[in-house]
Amino acid sequence: MTVHANNTAQINGSNGFIEVPVPWKPPMANAKFMVKQSTPTRQDRCKGSAPPATTASKTHNVDANKPRYALEADAFAAAIRGEAKPFVTAQETLGNMRVLDRIRHQIGLEFR
Repeated sequence: MTVHANNTAQINGSNGFIEVPVPWKPPMANAKFMVKQSTPTRQDRCKGSAPPATTASKTHNVDANKPRYALEADAFAAAIRGEAKPFVTAQETLGNMRVLDRIRHQIGLEFR
């Protein structure tokens, strides 16, 4: 519990991946993410095997004018007032729930 873990998040695609070093609570100023054109390093890589070569990488910096939770609350309020569309649609939410239900079923953890 006292050791710092790597909490980096990756979004993988067929032509590369996006790496977010601080995904869960990024700083308001100078938050970073990297777009890399290569295959991400495997977590189960055999000892002694070389990591894949990165062909291109670009770092992007993002600044926000408020803390992340304030931005989420503002977006939610705007959607409730009809001033903006929700970031996540009802169909996407139901799709996510169906996937989670299938995962729970596969591992024998079902709610009744």
